[in-house]
Amino acid sequence: MPKGTPPAIIAKLNTAVVKVLGTPETKEQFLAQGGEAVSSTPQEFARFIRADYERITKVARVAGLTAD
Repeated sequence: MPKGTPPAIIAKLNTAVVKVLGTPETKEQFLAQGGEAVSSTPQEFARFIRADYERITKVARVAGLTAD
């Protein structure tokens, strides 16, 4: 969601996504592609994204990669 999105809208969207990810059909589709349907709170997801960004940034720095 864009920065500044009202918390009520984020909560409503999260509720809908969690509902869809919990359906057998969605779980089957993810499994068929080698994935797993996992849901979380918006706060948990933000922490995950931040940690992943930091991890990838460190790997890129160590490898000497740059963005052109």
